[in-house]
Amino acid sequence: MIPAATSGKSPSDRVAGPRGPDPPVVPARTAPPRSRRTRRPRPGCPAPARAAEVLDRYRTEAGLADAVISATAADAPPAWWPHHLFGEPHLHTLRDVLLHVITETACHAGHLDAARELLDGRRWMVLT
Repeated sequence: MIPAATSGKSPSDRVAGPRGPDPPVVPARTAPPRSRRTRRPRPGCPAPARAAEVLDRYRTEAGLADAVISATAADAPPAWWPHHLFGEPHLHTLRDVLLHVITETACHAGHLDAARELLDGRRWMVLT
């Protein structure tokens, strides 16, 4: 248990607000230094990858996707659809798929940006 930090006053010296006396201040827990942290791989999970490996894989997949997009008409239906996961196709053409990917990417990038703002407090392009 973390001991509560005190202000030097006894509990009876505290001024009661609308909700009663102020609670004791508890110092924040800090994580151990990175060098002491150990990460054990979880069963069934791949080992952690380095950022360079992840970016290389992303670039490879993006190149493959670019090749398929370049060789396919915008009105062409998907060559394969995972019926067992999603039922009947709701994206009927390459154009539909691309718009879906763009929308999902923008949405998730927005979520990531919101999380980053909570961490560092910086905001970019605030629209009011």
